[in-house]
Amino acid sequence: MRRAAEEQRGQAMVEMALVLVPLLLLLLGIFSGGVTMKNWIVVTDAARVGARAGAVGHTAGGCVSAAQASAAGLDLSQLGVTCVSTWLAGAPVQACVQYPWAINLLGMVARQGTLESCSTETSEP
Repeated sequence: MRRAAEEQRGQAMVEMALVLVPLLLLLLGIFSGGVTMKNWIVVTDAARVGARAGAVGHTAGGCVSAAQASAAGLDLSQLGVTCVSTWLAGAPVQACVQYPWAINLLGMVARQGTLESCSTETSEP
């Protein structure tokens, strides 16, 4: 009777070990995916803010600095910002922001790529 109880405890430990590893990988994937989604939202907002600043200020420097300033929490050394326009009143101002992403599971990169968002505003007089 005692031997059967010990075998069941051993079986339960093995089953838990088999289920725990995939469960932890799933939870780490969900967390990493959430961080990537947050970064995508920040990149999208940075493009919008940059385009708006360029449309109001009529300079590429103002567009780039506004986009970088609004990218809180991102590594600015990896953030790419481009602003394109003729800078004349009524001309379109397009700001594009790029930022790399990667989903890491226990030190292994499962997926990676670049988040990119562009926004266009009309330059004000």
